[in-house]
Amino acid sequence: MKKNQTNSPTSKTTAPLNDTQLLGLIETITHCDQLADIPYGRRTLTVEDRVLLTLDYLSENRTEQALAKTYRISQPTVSRIISTFTDLIAGLLEKHRPTPADFETFVGTLVIDGTLVTCWDWNDHHDLYSGKHKTTGLNLQVACDLDGHLMWAPDPKPGAWHDLRCIRESNFPDPEGQPWNVTADKGYIGWHCTHPIRKPRNGSLTQEDKDYNRQVNSYRAVIERVNAHLKNWHILKTRYRRPIEDFTNVIRAIIGMMFYNGL
Repeated sequence: MKKNQTNSPTSKTTAPLNDTQLLGLIETITHCDQLADIPYGRRTLTVEDRVLLTLDYLSENRTEQALAKTYRISQPTVSRIISTFTDLIAGLLEKHRPTPADFETFVGTLVIDGTLVTCWDWNDHHDLYSGKHKTTGLNLQVACDLDGHLMWAPDPKPGAWHDLRCIRESNFPDPEGQPWNVTADKGYIGWHCTHPIRKPRNGSLTQEDKDYNRQVNSYRAVIERVNAHLKNWHILKTRYRRPIEDFTNVIRAIIGMMFYNGL
């Protein structure tokens, strides 16, 4: 006996969205004014299938050839759909990403950390190589509250940049004088935040310092879970292969969906 087949959108994609979230995204895209300006050539796929193809790519980092076989279209058509619909999603959901003004009423503690999202090594982009991770990519700064809710994620910076430089050159408000505070690791020493005490040169930490560091580092578990959840989108977990110029918009689209759907 054959098992019953479901026709729900999530049965066609492995994207980390449930039916309600996915249907809402498809509805938003279907009725947006920008859709009419996108050239498709031969319309062999519905709007829903073009969205699902894009989400398949973002969630699994599948090759264009594999997607072409699945959706029974050409590889150039797959590439065109990924480019146009990723840009469309990023633009439509930009308004859902937090801005500095959104932190004016926040009270509590934020935990911040940088995570490397890897990509191919491009000869003309020498600032992608991270000495810390020994590979190439972009540095994505992420902030969450103590309950593990994603609160902020700006556009990424080059992988070669230190976390301190990335946070200073982002649009994140300076914590000094705010009704909230920030906890971070030693990579943010020199910024207005709570961070572990660095071991002095030719010296050692006191037991009190070690206890303090242990308490500060205990907050890292929550941001590590948020980063792991973010990388359920495998395009951020496995190596990005498409043109590096498009990577920032890929990240914008995913962050936009995270806030749009309350993931």
